Amino acid sequence: MRSDIRLETDRLLLRPFKKIDLEDLAALNADKEAMKFISSPLSRDQVEGVIDWFLTEWQRLEFGWFAVFEKATGNFIGQCGLQCLEGRPDSSDIELAFVIKRSSWGKGYATEAAEAVVGYGFLDVGLERIVAVTMKDNLSSQHVLDKLAFQYKDSRNLYGREVMYYELARTMSDAKQSEPDCS
Repeated sequence: MRSDIRLETDRLLLRPFKKIDLEDLAALNADKEAMKFISSPLSRDQVEGVIDWFLTEWQRLEFGWFAVFEKATGNFIGQCGLQCLEGRPDSSDIELAFVIKRSSWGKGYATEAAEAVVGYGFLDVGLERIVAVTMKDNLSSQHVLDKLAFQYKDSRNLYGREVMYYELARTMSDAKQSEPDCS
């Protein structure tokens, strides 16, 4: 993995996760409200395994999850990234996902971080299409996907539950040569 990958927006800095992010990510993943549409809260040990997986996926795919920081304060505010759908290495779908700390909700940070990650996926990685899924009652995530021009396709059973499935295709002006494969 390139160690110099950084994404910057007007208000945010994003970089691939590092082992030093364990405490911040563990606190986010322990928050039942922040995680309610993603998974059950995770223990610190489980989050340590998640960070190891993040690092492995960056090595394997040259894309993955970013730690998101507020530029003005340097505070960790969440995570946003690209992964193989359902975390399955054999999936041909690359998924955008994000989780923002409750103290940072309502500020547009999820949209800002997701837009930067989508741009990275299309322009730097060369993806042709990015998908996203959300629970039917997760209106905030649906709003973010709508702002980014993701198109709702249908309902599917993924992650062991029924979810709303969205897609966003790269425009011809963004075209790059190749598309990575999760396999």
